[in-house]
Amino acid sequence: MLSEKEMERRRRISIGLKRAYDEGRHSTPSGLHHSIETRKKMSESHRGKVKTEEHRDKLREAMRNYPQEAKRQISLANKGRRHSQATKRRLSQIQKQRFSSPDELNWLRELGRSVTSNPSFRKQASERMLEKWKDPGYKAYHSARLQKLWADENYRRKQIASRKATWQRKEYRKKQLEAIARGLGQQPNSAERRLQATLDCHFPGSWKYTGDGSFIIEGYRPDFTNINGKKEIIELFGDYWHSAKKIKKWSESELGKIMAYNSFGYRCLVIWEYELKNPDTLKGKLLEFEVSK
Repeated sequence: MLSEKEMERRRRISIGLKRAYDEGRHSTPSGLHHSIETRKKMSESHRGKVKTEEHRDKLREAMRNYPQEAKRQISLANKGRRHSQATKRRLSQIQKQRFSSPDELNWLRELGRSVTSNPSFRKQASERMLEKWKDPGYKAYHSARLQKLWADENYRRKQIASRKATWQRKEYRKKQLEAIARGLGQQPNSAERRLQATLDCHFPGSWKYTGDGSFIIEGYRPDFTNINGKKEIIELFGDYWHSAKKIKKWSESELGKIMAYNSFGYRCLVIWEYELKNPDTLKGKLLEFEVSK
């Protein structure tokens, strides 16, 4: 049986919370806080529970519609604060328990993707980080922190192993290579432009320049790719850069490239730069490749 004093306290909290939500403030009114016993009960009641999809949708919606003023107040209240070591250990333990549940882990991943894929969020996050890195104190703090972390042999070994494992994921590797190629903004050189003109003349609408990374096969970036449904590749070898003196790996040689693409189900033709000087011979070689199977 609750005492009249406790009932009155709860009534005041209820009224205060309702007023706060009506005013767009999503925090407990000043001076009114849950007791330690109540906090423990709330924590116990939520522990181990798997949220329904409906509940998760409500959480996502609440996060998207959280008032900017409330966010600003929370940010100001927490500015400069640091967790104690005991709090860090407790938070770490809570996170480990959450990530031990496959359903909870999948939900967190989906939530992270939905947030980070939002263009508005990405722009705001980028602007915030650029602003932070203008602060010399912030840069010095993170520099010292990273140096301390990487000085630890165990940490360094775990990071290297983790990044190697991530790189082995085909989808991740493909995305990274495509991003690198786009960042380089590579354009066809004079020899590639001449070959493209020849292909357009004899096989209009059949070949596309993909040396810019717009098409990648298992880490390989072909110079020209057939776009009429045929699994065919054309590589243009420069006389100097693909000479015996420059080639260091067998996979970079003419036969190595052909066999590599064959292993992925693609037919490959290698054109040498000097062959561009003889249009008739080049045309014959291309026609022979086109009709052969």
